[in-house]
Amino acid sequence: MTLLCLIILSACSNDELEELNRSLNATTTTKVKSQIKPLPSVCEFKSFNYETKDQRNPFVAFKVTETTKLAAKDNIFKTLAPNSHRTKEILEAYPLNTLKMLGHVIYRNGFWALIKSADGELYRVTTGNYLGTNFGKVINITPDKVTVLELIQDQQNEWHEQNTTINLIQ
Repeated sequence: MTLLCLIILSACSNDELEELNRSLNATTTTKVKSQIKPLPSVCEFKSFNYETKDQRNPFVAFKVTETTKLAAKDNIFKTLAPNSHRTKEILEAYPLNTLKMLGHVIYRNGFWALIKSADGELYRVTTGNYLGTNFGKVINITPDKVTVLELIQDQQNEWHEQNTTINLIQ
């Protein structure tokens, strides 16, 4: 009786073992292609010698001398900045992209541009007038456009000049 049980048990285990072997063989015979890309070609590095001669070393802290203090005091090193003491003009309340040039007029020996604001009001500007929210100053007027010099502040709080034009609406 025990011999019969052992035979039956071994028969069951052989079937399961054969099934396991078949599934393992099926998965191992499937080949997986690798996606390894070749290395890029390496270029030869060429060195370059910088000759500074009489220039200061950029890796050494700048020393403030009496002459640089006096120069800064006398505004020799002027930085670009808008004039905060002048009275703002009406068109400085509008961004430049909302202003439209409708035409031009020659009035009292001067060239004037007709500018329409976002709220529909019509204004007359000439060279030297200010408009736009970026301290824009009119520097040139032609029959087909108004050139404005704006002062833009960057992320380092430095001011830069930028030319912008308002073209005549056709």
